[in-house]
Amino acid sequence: MTASNSSATMPQKEQGGTDHQNNQAVEYENLEEEEWFEGEEDSDSKAYGPGGYYRVRLADKLGGRYVVEKKLGWGHFSTVWLATDTRDKKQVALKIQKSASHYVEAAMDEIELLNSVKDKHGNNGKWRYVVQLLDQFEVHASNGKHVVFVFEVLGENLLSLIKRYNYQGIPTAVVKKIAKEVLIGLDYLHSRCRIIHTDLKPENVLLTRADPFDMAEVRKERDVLIRKKKEKELAKMERQLFFEGE
Repeated sequence: MTASNSSATMPQKEQGGTDHQNNQAVEYENLEEEEWFEGEEDSDSKAYGPGGYYRVRLADKLGGRYVVEKKLGWGHFSTVWLATDTRDKKQVALKIQKSASHYVEAAMDEIELLNSVKDKHGNNGKWRYVVQLLDQFEVHASNGKHVVFVFEVLGENLLSLIKRYNYQGIPTAVVKKIAKEVLIGLDYLHSRCRIIHTDLKPENVLLTRADPFDMAEVRKERDVLIRKKKEKELAKMERQLFFEGE
């Protein structure tokens, strides 16, 4: 869910629909054995093996229009990237799912719910308090097919805000605003979309960004990272050639 120092909710389960969480319970039992994304210096990680993450390169253009600018975060199911939509001239967030079959199935279920939310906007302004799916597409790599979600760019989650106050409590006025907007979003999901949110927690409430990204600074950092990566790859190749020549 979203809120303006505030919140947006992710829909989780549709009434009368299939609960894929139960169907995939056995597959998810082995999550702890899977390789996680390990940060910037993990180019040789097993996390990019079959069924794993998509190897994203800064400045890549995905889906024919989205140029990757910066990594925003990662989790067990996906990585998230700031990108520029070259068609609509705006920034978006790309969530790129792992390629294992159960992640792909879960992604398709999620897209169905998110499209259901989008299709029922009408003149009801309550939809603004639920995260919006702008586009979706697939990318293919040697480790399989990856579903890509395109979202509006949001800020930190509510848990991060709670941590910034050292778990001592957020100001009452802010709590009231966030609570109100989360409830508006839930009411929209329940009454208009017939969707029940089954995983409401601080991590799933996203706040709107107070300020947009400074794209000049983001691209400067991106270009530095690209240059360092090329230098690292070149040094690695030189070492390999040196050992082969001995």
